[in-house]
Amino acid sequence: MPFPCHHCASMRVNGTPIHETGCPDAWRDYDRNCRECGCPFRPETSDRAVCDDCIRADEPADPFSGSFMQPQVYKGAAWRIETYNGTETIPDDVVSLAPFTGDEDSAEYSAWLQDAIAKLTDYCEGAIIEVPNAPTAGWLGRMSASGYSDCTDWCLYDSESEAMQDLADHYGNNF
Repeated sequence: MPFPCHHCASMRVNGTPIHETGCPDAWRDYDRNCRECGCPFRPETSDRAVCDDCIRADEPADPFSGSFMQPQVYKGAAWRIETYNGTETIPDDVVSLAPFTGDEDSAEYSAWLQDAIAKLTDYCEGAIIEVPNAPTAGWLGRMSASGYSDCTDWCLYDSESEAMQDLADHYGNNF
């Protein structure tokens, strides 16, 4: 009983399907050894000499490909607020709060601290314990779903690469 081939008069010999000599589709029925790793694979095209695994190994891995949430990383400054829920990071460009440069024992500091707590409370999950006098410079990073309000908390990093690596380690393709 023949098997279908559009380019030759194929047939079965002892139950094994074979093509006529010179058939341009004969390569489809045989495994090849990968030129890179040596493992056997069934090629998708007649000129293919490398298996799928070796092709994917050459591509840089994107830990966020296909993720609903994508990383947001930028250079800036952030307020590192100590709360009863731990340290919370609030980007400086979110809160209009000027750094305090005067004496911490003055009435000016008490007024500034009251204003700072009032402005920062809306952005903190826990009750505020301590507010620094100035924001800390660095790289801010979080995961965010574009067009949605879904996002993770901001974190402050020393470099862009550290931010991207930490987000990939913690979230990768999980979002």
